[in-house]
Amino acid sequence: MLAVMFSGRHNVTTDEDGRYFIDRDGTHFRYILNYLRDGNNYLPVDNQQLVDELYEEVCFYGIEPLINKLDQARQGNATKLKAVQFLKIVNSATRPLQLPGLKLSSLNLSYLNLDHANMRGCDFNHCSAVEVSFEHASLIGCNFNECNLRSANFRAANITKSSFVGAFMQSVDFLRVVAKDCNFNKTRL
Repeated sequence: MLAVMFSGRHNVTTDEDGRYFIDRDGTHFRYILNYLRDGNNYLPVDNQQLVDELYEEVCFYGIEPLINKLDQARQGNATKLKAVQFLKIVNSATRPLQLPGLKLSSLNLSYLNLDHANMRGCDFNHCSAVEVSFEHASLIGCNFNECNLRSANFRAANITKSSFVGAFMQSVDFLRVVAKDCNFNKTRL
């Protein structure tokens, strides 16, 4: 779209200082500009609203590689990992962890420190997560159904729209947690 706008085929007006005005939200343009400058495609996947808004802007500009990347972020890009693969990622990755949309069902994650991690949309179904620390983590839209979360630490985490159906949650720390629209049906507290 930018190439078409400035190709000379269209009349693009400037202001009195010779600056071009594109009637779009400039808040999101920095991600697009960074991608166009150096291929940096860092996406703010921990903020679903921003991802959705950025998706609209990227569609307007017609930048296919970023559209595809944002599609994956919006759908969770679920990848099933084995325990060994997940532990390698956790132990070698820089902090905070950026691991949205992973399928971790039935894994033993007990005693891990996942503080400040972005694990939005992850599937923890049937996991053993005894004494796992999710302090300040983004866990929006996660599936914790049938998990063993005994003594887990969710202090100041965001678990909005997450499901804990049938989870075992004895002695869980929920101090200052954000838990809007969660499902705790048949949860054992």
